[in-house]
Amino acid sequence: MVDGMVFLQIIAVAIFLLTIVIILLNLIDRSLAAMLGVILMVLFGVISPNEIVKFVDWNIIGLLIGIWLIAGYFSKTGVPELIAAKTLKKSGGNPVTFVILISFVAAIISMFVDNVVVVLMFAPIIIYACNKMKINPKIFILFTALMANLEGTALLIGDLPPMMLASISGIGFLDFFISEGRPAAFPILMLTTVGVLIVFWFYFKRKFNNLNQTKNFLEEEKFVKDKRFATITCLVFVGTVILLAARDIIGLPFGLIGLSGAVFLAVVLRRGFDKVLGEIDWRAVFFYCFLFVLVGGLNKVGIIRMLADYLVGYVLTDVFVGISTIYWISAFLVAFIEHDAYILLMLHAIKTMSLLHGLNPFPFWWALVLAGTLGSNFTMVGAPALLVALNICEKEGCKISTTEFFKLTVPFTLISLVVCYFLTLCFWVIT
Repeated sequence: MVDGMVFLQIIAVAIFLLTIVIILLNLIDRSLAAMLGVILMVLFGVISPNEIVKFVDWNIIGLLIGIWLIAGYFSKTGVPELIAAKTLKKSGGNPVTFVILISFVAAIISMFVDNVVVVLMFAPIIIYACNKMKINPKIFILFTALMANLEGTALLIGDLPPMMLASISGIGFLDFFISEGRPAAFPILMLTTVGVLIVFWFYFKRKFNNLNQTKNFLEEEKFVKDKRFATITCLVFVGTVILLAARDIIGLPFGLIGLSGAVFLAVVLRRGFDKVLGEIDWRAVFFYCFLFVLVGGLNKVGIIRMLADYLVGYVLTDVFVGISTIYWISAFLVAFIEHDAYILLMLHAIKTMSLLHGLNPFPFWWALVLAGTLGSNFTMVGAPALLVALNICEKEGCKISTTEFFKLTVPFTLISLVVCYFLTLCFWVIT
């Protein structure tokens, strides 16, 4: 006969997996699916109603909403488009130089702005430039989306996984540069970016170098129409990032810092708040809230401890084996499952494993987050920015076929994963 705890464990895992399957099959909206999963956990006694609010990581939610609000204002300043126009001018109208430069700039901006927003901001400039060069823009747009997704985890505020890591581990903004005295996400991903761009420079040179160059550049003045608006927004954005970097000194949670920056900006500008607020992906916010509750339910009934005990068998054998196992399993799993849910679950499992067995969790946390980010570029399931890129191309009448999609995403993802893997080993195992 199954005892009560084992029954709750079976029910919790079944509900969690059912939620993931519903999301993958796109049967209903993912926020609704997560909400349904939480309701089922309450009805079956896995969690109590009071624990719904308790399990949500409000620090992450606050930072997410705050940064999204600031990014919403930033996207309306015209500064991203101005940077893109300067990039086109800097390229001299050479298509190879242009795609390398524009994708690199998009990658840098995606460290601070959601990668979906980055794709939406840069796509019009790419389409304009490609029309002038008489090139189909679809490969350029897709490559830019891949690059934006690659760098999303380089800093604390670029995407949800680094925010979750910071909350669970207690690290701050500067720890994404140097963690435990070793290079962390920012230097590893920057070096990975350089490696990827070198490889694809040769690819694009062979593919596009014989095509026409354009000297008909965009007028830069037309982008930043309100200099006061742009200046204030950029200053507040930079100020918020600086305060996040100084979190340990000022002693405030990063969720409060992010929200404070957004509120201060909205009060100073005194316009456009309703529109920016309405543009936030509230379905994603609700999904993340209920995702925390689902993982909290698994933790409550002991599933995460069981997962930690399973992982420790690999990790205790050898750090190299542990990092490699977590890295490559994560890289391929996130291509087919909801990667935020998987990363959150594994972050908790690694933390539990480290507490139970006295291990340093950081090599495994970094391997998980880096592989989880890069591996998501394999498919549209893992990276929403790729889906946005596909939709833009289809709207522009240059639909990307499935073959064309995987001919770019698979080699891009494999190259980035291999480069990042060896860098991670060099910094966290060999040295």
